[in-house]
Amino acid sequence: MDIWASIITYNPDEERLRLNLNAVRPQVNRLLIVDNGSNNLKAVQDIAQEFKCELISNGKNVGIARALNQVAEYVFNQGDEWVLTLDQDSVCQNKLIVNYRPYLNWANVGMITCDIYDRNTGVVSNGIVERHLKYKRIDCGEYSIIPMAITSGCLMNVQVCKVVGGFDNQMFIDYVDFDYCLNLHCHGYKIINVHYTGLLHEIGHGKKIRIFGRDCILTNHTPIRHYYIARNTIYFIKKYWNCINKFSIISELLARVFVVPFFEKNSVRKLMGAIRGLRDGVKMKIDVD
Repeated sequence: MDIWASIITYNPDEERLRLNLNAVRPQVNRLLIVDNGSNNLKAVQDIAQEFKCELISNGKNVGIARALNQVAEYVFNQGDEWVLTLDQDSVCQNKLIVNYRPYLNWANVGMITCDIYDRNTGVVSNGIVERHLKYKRIDCGEYSIIPMAITSGCLMNVQVCKVVGGFDNQMFIDYVDFDYCLNLHCHGYKIINVHYTGLLHEIGHGKKIRIFGRDCILTNHTPIRHYYIARNTIYFIKKYWNCINKFSIISELLARVFVVPFFEKNSVRKLMGAIRGLRDGVKMKIDVD
């Protein structure tokens, strides 16, 4: 059975995309790019042909969640089980799949992830703030069972993805991976975190500063990203009310909306985007499909 790697592209940096593909190509059997309406689609098509990638071109930005569902559906229809999901600006290390292979036949594993190095902040982690959750990390030596993982660098079981109903298309971007991970837990599946720093990643144009005596990561996201972060956090809280530490996640949301933007450029636009996100998140209905 083949192992796939997939990359979702949206106006990608062409040199970084080539680095990404060069790093992962020797480790997997087949490659898939899903393009979400890039302005440089011709370059993406040329790179896909150069690296012998399958290519799905959506013609517009349908969001991360829908694109990930397309990845899962495509690999599932090929009769295969595992796909490595990568962001367009992430670069995996050359032994990533080697470190994942021992866990492929374990029962009830929905995803396998690794430790991640953030280029901007120098932080090595699995990318998730676990204090927000009631599910806790279980350390097991060479690996841990963890409550959440970002999708970039994850080896995803597409058969499990079909069972749990896939990713929530309403979320578009931000909290897409958090939502999927809690959905896995609700269905009894595990997320394995291999203790290997296997991915170079970056969140926005992040940097670490201290606010009110506490270390904070400024992502320097655009106003539209601040909108989606606020909107989807509210939606996430409503959807998983009994699975989260509500005070922790709400306090961080308020800091993101009313404090963090003022330490970044275009603070007023980011603040207004986040406030609109809060309003629209309250209005969103829970997707039960």
